[in-house]
Amino acid sequence: MSSQPGDQTNGGYQPPYLNQPGSSVPPYQQPVAYPNPAGQYPPASLQAPVAVNPYQPYQAPSMYATPYPAIAYVAQPPVNGMGIAGMVLGIVSLAGGGVTIVMPIVGLILSIIGRNTATEEGSSPGQAIAGIVCNAIALVIYLVVIILYIALLHWLMTNY
Repeated sequence: MSSQPGDQTNGGYQPPYLNQPGSSVPPYQQPVAYPNPAGQYPPASLQAPVAVNPYQPYQAPSMYATPYPAIAYVAQPPVNGMGIAGMVLGIVSLAGGGVTIVMPIVGLILSIIGRNTATEEGSSPGQAIAGIVCNAIALVIYLVVIILYIALLHWLMTNY
């Protein structure tokens, strides 16, 4: 079905064609060049500031060139295994997982060794200090419990 000039399928609207007589669209014209009184184009007030490029200019990639700059890896501080082991034993002893008095003693020894190692290597002795504190508290608790147990046994033997 073709659209005729009087057809109402488009609502009666006909788009104007360029360069036809009676068309309301003007033909294309060249833009007008405005004179610049200073003789510069664009004026100095509109010119962008010149930036100095601190980076090297772009170079076309070669077959063997690396696409990115090399990454410098920073050495990680040494891991204080003795301090970590002492801290774990101290936490387990405080939680009641150690049923013997041997666990906080071993944890205290490992934590002291880990603290001395950490200060010599320049790493952080924080985990070793936490192990010393946890194991010392657990050791005191175990000693108090043992003393109370012995006192209870003594009282039971003398009174019954």
